[in-house]
Amino acid sequence: MDIHPDALLSYYCDYYTAQVENGGFSQYVYNSKWKDIVNERVANGLEKMGAVKHLAFFNKRKKAVEQIPKEKIDAFLANEYFGKKMKHVTNLILMIFLILMKASQT
Repeated sequence: MDIHPDALLSYYCDYYTAQVENGGFSQYVYNSKWKDIVNERVANGLEKMGAVKHLAFFNKRKKAVEQIPKEKIDAFLANEYFGKKMKHVTNLILMIFLILMKASQT
């Protein structure tokens, strides 16, 4: 059974929205394992449905995460998001916040 491409994009947009609404963008990063294919499908879905502001929000945060060194992202993904070892979660959230603040000042 084939899934219509629009249905697949809708699924990824719903997944993204649920993650962000439940635990913020860092939860989406963690649960999606920051896979390029997932990010591409979310961006394509938001664009295709005309969700301009949501796409801008997504792209701004995606750009911020992409500025974080890979080893920091890998450490974040290797730890428990909801467990006792939340140091990497806090560090990633702080890095995203600082990058976004710097970007808004320029």
